[in-house]
Amino acid sequence: MKQIFELDLRALSLARIGLGFILVFDLLVRFAHFDAFYGVSGAVPLSHWLGHLQFDYHYTFYHWVAADWWPFLLLGINLFLAVLLTFGYKTRIVTPILWCFTMALQHRNTLILQGADDYLRLLLFWGMFLPWGKFFSVDSRKAQPTEYGITSVATAALMLQVAFMYLFGALMKTSSEWYPDGTALYYALSLDMIKLPLGQWLYQHYNLMKVLTWLTLAIEYLAPIFLLLPFCKGKLKMAAIAVLVFFHVGTALTLYIGWYWAISIVALVAFVPSSTIEKTLKKLKPSSKTEVSLVSTPYKEHYLASSFLIFCTVASLLWNLQNTRLINVNVPQAYHGFIYILRLDQYWGMFAPAVFKDDGWYIEEATLTSTKGVIDINSGMPVTTIKPAYVVRTFADDRWRKYKENLLFIHLEVHRLPYCHYRLNSWNKANVERQIEHLRVYYMKEVSLDGYKTRPLEKVLLCECGKAASDV
Repeated sequence: MKQIFELDLRALSLARIGLGFILVFDLLVRFAHFDAFYGVSGAVPLSHWLGHLQFDYHYTFYHWVAADWWPFLLLGINLFLAVLLTFGYKTRIVTPILWCFTMALQHRNTLILQGADDYLRLLLFWGMFLPWGKFFSVDSRKAQPTEYGITSVATAALMLQVAFMYLFGALMKTSSEWYPDGTALYYALSLDMIKLPLGQWLYQHYNLMKVLTWLTLAIEYLAPIFLLLPFCKGKLKMAAIAVLVFFHVGTALTLYIGWYWAISIVALVAFVPSSTIEKTLKKLKPSSKTEVSLVSTPYKEHYLASSFLIFCTVASLLWNLQNTRLINVNVPQAYHGFIYILRLDQYWGMFAPAVFKDDGWYIEEATLTSTKGVIDINSGMPVTTIKPAYVVRTFADDRWRKYKENLLFIHLEVHRLPYCHYRLNSWNKANVERQIEHLRVYYMKEVSLDGYKTRPLEKVLLCECGKAASDV
């Protein structure tokens, strides 16, 4: 078991730094869209959230004060904690506090969340039980460990979590688009909402997309084997990590999927073996001598902590098995509260079981108060149904893209009207001499078919609002 679940403390510390950087940059992006996503009168106003977006067991303290300064303060504290984690200051104390603040932030607005947020939250959870502040940190200035290798229940839990992400992501891809047809990547790249320029080039090569679809499945199925099995050491493990890094970078260059690629790479950094780190250090500093042991030793965990981690890992495994529906596994209802409170619930169904095929773009048709003219407030120009050259560029960032994607679902249509009000009010506040009296939000729906074909374009009214008119 030592050989399977051994991690290098230096690699673990580098993973901590990487995760900290991602948190810092993500929080800065959230600050940029504070009014829309966290403001009292934003696109997801506090009063609306209190009535529609709360879930059982999902705690948060963002609703304690109904004023904009409160969530702004909480975001600032969250950012400060992320900086402390990055620099490794009081890591064992900061990590659980940061985990709590991250969950509270995610629960304030679930409409902008995706799988990357789940992955980040879970890595923070397992990190609470790991000594990932032993190197490259403020904490390590006083004393560094005499050994690099570490084996514990916590390292096993972290490594299994990473394996779960790949394995269950593959197991949930059950539609014929993945196998045997191999058209999943074609349909994914048919989604102009997430297709990047390199993805546009790849989209022209149908047979290549088939090969890459099957290759994606193979990589996800094989990843747990090469990351966990004891025969995979040294160069072989680094080769597996390199393939996975290349896989995530390639995905990020073709599809607009937020921080998922970066978080996945950071998680893989923790798997870098000691032998690779030693060889790298010798090349950087040929004269340096290693004065510490490379032998892995068990990390002293309290038996209660170990028992708790084993229970959490088993709960995560059962939850993932339940999601696949391949075998008859159901997590007892009595344990759901425990899983939801700790947010161990996870779903790795990206493009699974089949790829979402409803593509399109937004048109926000506004009637001006003064001239009664009609414009698209996204461009400030007359309304046109011509498809933008790059639909993905019509979104400020991936948070906005995910939010607008969620507004399309029928079960989330209750959230459309607050968005309409936010857009109308934001425009009128910024354009005093060009006021809007009525706004209609349309979606130009374009369903993808095989063979580079689509169904007839459909203009769908999502919602409308106005100063004097009734809201629809």
